[in-house]
Amino acid sequence: MVRVIHQLKGRVRFEVPGLRRCRSLAMHLERELKGAPGLELVSANTLTGHVLVLFTDPQTPLTLAAHINSSRLAFLESREDDELCFAATSEEPSFQVFPRDDSWSQNPPLSAAVKDSGEASRVPWHAMETGRVVKLLETNYELGLSEPEFQRKLAQIGPNTLPGTFTRSLFEIVTGQVNSLPVLLTGGAALLSFATGGILEGLLVMGIAALNVVIGAFVEEKAERTLSGVRESVNLRTQVLRDGQLQEVPFALIVPGDVLEIQAGCRIPADARLIRSDLLSVDESALTGESMPVNKTSAPIDDGDIPITERSNMVYRGTLVVEGTGYAVVVATGAETVLGKLQNFLGEVFPPEASMVRDMRGIATHLLRLGMSACCVFAVLSLLRGHSLLRIIKESLSLMAASVPSGLSTIAVGAFAMGHGDLRRSRVLVQRLRALGSLASTQIVCFDKTGTLTMNQMMPKELRAGGKVVKIETPSDDMENWSLPSHDPDIFRLVELAALCNEATLVAQDGFESIEGSSTEQSLLQLAAMAGIDPNALRSDYPMVHMSPRTEEWPFMVTVHVSKGGKRLIAMKGSPLEVLGRCTHVFQDGRAIPLTEEARQALEGENFKMAGSGLRVLGIAFRETRLRRKVDEKRDAMRLVWVGLIGLTDPVRPGAASVIQALQGMGIKTVVITGDQSLTARHIGEQLRLSGDDPLRILDANDMQVLSAAGLRSVVTQAHVFARLSPTQKHQIIQAYQDSGANVVMVGDGFNDVLALKVADVGIAMGRTGADLARKSADLVLEDDNIEAVRLAIGNGRAFYRNVRRSVLFLMTSSHADLLLSFGERSGLLSMGPGAWRNVWINLECLALALEPPAQRPRESLPVSSVNGLLSEDDMEQSLNDAVGIIAGALPAGLYGAARYGIGPDAEQLFLKSNAINEMLFGLACRHRDGSAADGLKSNAFLNTLLSICVGGYLVAAMLPGIGKSLGQSVLLTMDAAILAYAGFLSHAFPSSPEPRGNITASHSAHHPGV
Repeated sequence: MVRVIHQLKGRVRFEVPGLRRCRSLAMHLERELKGAPGLELVSANTLTGHVLVLFTDPQTPLTLAAHINSSRLAFLESREDDELCFAATSEEPSFQVFPRDDSWSQNPPLSAAVKDSGEASRVPWHAMETGRVVKLLETNYELGLSEPEFQRKLAQIGPNTLPGTFTRSLFEIVTGQVNSLPVLLTGGAALLSFATGGILEGLLVMGIAALNVVIGAFVEEKAERTLSGVRESVNLRTQVLRDGQLQEVPFALIVPGDVLEIQAGCRIPADARLIRSDLLSVDESALTGESMPVNKTSAPIDDGDIPITERSNMVYRGTLVVEGTGYAVVVATGAETVLGKLQNFLGEVFPPEASMVRDMRGIATHLLRLGMSACCVFAVLSLLRGHSLLRIIKESLSLMAASVPSGLSTIAVGAFAMGHGDLRRSRVLVQRLRALGSLASTQIVCFDKTGTLTMNQMMPKELRAGGKVVKIETPSDDMENWSLPSHDPDIFRLVELAALCNEATLVAQDGFESIEGSSTEQSLLQLAAMAGIDPNALRSDYPMVHMSPRTEEWPFMVTVHVSKGGKRLIAMKGSPLEVLGRCTHVFQDGRAIPLTEEARQALEGENFKMAGSGLRVLGIAFRETRLRRKVDEKRDAMRLVWVGLIGLTDPVRPGAASVIQALQGMGIKTVVITGDQSLTARHIGEQLRLSGDDPLRILDANDMQVLSAAGLRSVVTQAHVFARLSPTQKHQIIQAYQDSGANVVMVGDGFNDVLALKVADVGIAMGRTGADLARKSADLVLEDDNIEAVRLAIGNGRAFYRNVRRSVLFLMTSSHADLLLSFGERSGLLSMGPGAWRNVWINLECLALALEPPAQRPRESLPVSSVNGLLSEDDMEQSLNDAVGIIAGALPAGLYGAARYGIGPDAEQLFLKSNAINEMLFGLACRHRDGSAADGLKSNAFLNTLLSICVGGYLVAAMLPGIGKSLGQSVLLTMDAAILAYAGFLSHAFPSSPEPRGNITASHSAHHPGV
């Protein structure tokens, strides 16, 4: 039966049997109760199994319980699928609200879904009056929650912790490596070797596969440990009101209904609705991408369907308070916060398959088909020759084993080790090795703006005073080398007043001095230091006696100081037009002169010009009066002297522009996807020359909402900047590029980037300043936030790709040749086939090719085609031709053996030895045709040394009686060895095939017009 568990006037909570974890029953109850008169709100919670109802007459708890129970029984009778009631326990509560009267229409319905696709709670707390919020959350303005109520909610809802969905155990890492394609193929080859009696060869192949697993698991597990060390280990705490007393508690002990005290410098522990605010400003850049702090208020918002970026009366977990104070009621904790839902959703988002894996699968399929074809032909011939069925099966399996090269894992070991080592030297942490297989195919790099392309800290950029303009062009991280014309009285006065009318404080600790305050206030004190002004000495000369902070009604700050001459100095800083409207004079050439209407219009034009260039503009003014005992704010804020304008910007990271140009030179399109405003995003796009010589095209989030999926795919290929995007819209942009056939790299740092980082072909996060969730979602992490490492990573990825391509080309050709020889042996054309020990030399040479240093040639800077894959159809056909050429190159040695020893085993051994040497030397041909030979033989000393050892060692081993016979080979004479070496030289001197085609694109637009 339905049971009442908590009851107040107009409010009752029921326990409903079968509701826990049953989303379908919750939806049914809300739908059925919709027609009941007198209901305001119904909340069916699948986590607790409770239904909350707000009601008015004529309803009573008993009639409601009877109605709920009858609806429940009707649902159980009509249910056909029991699985409907076993949904995941993380299902969020659903809400349904019904209109009561005309006054209720002023508040949006609680069931209004937010357009951000689950990025905020379904309840529009921002649209409610604060009194209603407090009532629904069963708390108190002045006292907060009582201790028993807190304990009850904590037991019911659980601690305020985010779900940990991304930490991988060592077992999971090893399992992922074992299930990788190269290891599976190599393991299959080993099993076939065991099945056909090749125990030694099978053990060798298994050893190679195990080595690949160990190296891959070691690299990824080390990355996990390194990333864990980067994460914040501090136990975050916050101030909360309980039983009328402020308490400092850990983030984990926050529950819905708690009243938070918010002040500058604190981190928001949970999603909360503001009930009181005093000049509150919050940095939401990590969550929304908005570079400027957001002013907050406690007033309700009429529109219940606005995105979270515009909910000025809400604060969200993970954001930072930069100035002001306030109180807020917690509305969501843990997995129910915006950040928690985003992290939960990430568990359902899977990155695309690495392009290298797709290519390797195609190659493996080709080899298996070729081996099966050879087995079928061999089986038919064997049946015609009268061989037994058991013998045919055994020899067919042996032939199939020969078609699967054991060197695939050798390639993976060498290439991944080389690529990982190069990236670590560039301070790039590789979290998932799959990324190395996708970097080479990169055709589009999407950059977040705030904190990725920019420093996410305000810096002075332009000063205007007395008709003079000072632009600061020096890189933002080199403060000591900045200089300003401090001798100019107008500029000096502007900077001096900005330092006085300032809330930032200078703190000395351990011999160092730091600045505490908002990013804007800090930058103004730094500006003073750049002009040669000592802020401490200046404040001593002009002690502050009063400060009026900015408010919504007065968008400026006013400070009152006492000068040494016994006068009162009034300084004002804030909205340029508001400050200018209170001025009657202008400071020019060190003195105040009357402000004419013409001059006023010119100053307004300067303000609009600076704002239009993407700057945050502050107006500065002052006034000197006689010293009075009392401060008259209204009187002091009038008849001021205008001094000038200070333009601030979030500066571009040093080297960002050169990285953009370098990527464009590599045939890669660069775009910016940001949650910031269109005007700011445009300025960054123009500053970085994102569009090259073409006009810069911007797509706003509002424009995206009217586009279909097909329309979005068409539009994204033309745009360079995407502005005001939510996390899910960033996700959509990445997927639209991928649907158009492009390989995408995403570079970001904040919570709002994690979806895009996860779904991109390669996700790259900032390691030093990036959010923890962003780092965990990424494939690569830039440990020192050096954006130049993005270009280096893609360059290393292309070198890695080409190394794998060379190795695979060499391995395929060798496998084709061995398959033909094995087929000849099984068909009776030869009395023996290639020996198992030959695989040792071949695998070593695969490793040498995988360790090829990157070639510094123009071809290395061209993008890799995502259409043809690692090897095109032409390459595979050419590989077969090369295999035939290698075998044909061994015929002279075989003819020499037949002429000298007669047709028999000795002649066949000379033929097979010559073929083995030709295969080894074919590695040099692979380097030639891929453009590396022009770098000279010295470019890969390891390959040259290995070739000398392999060929020389092979000949010496065959010539020495003790070794040659132990390997099952006849002993070579000196003349025979000379003939083999000469035949190998001729085979290498005249390559049989032209350069393979189709693996490198001439330009990015070749496969993606308009991108």
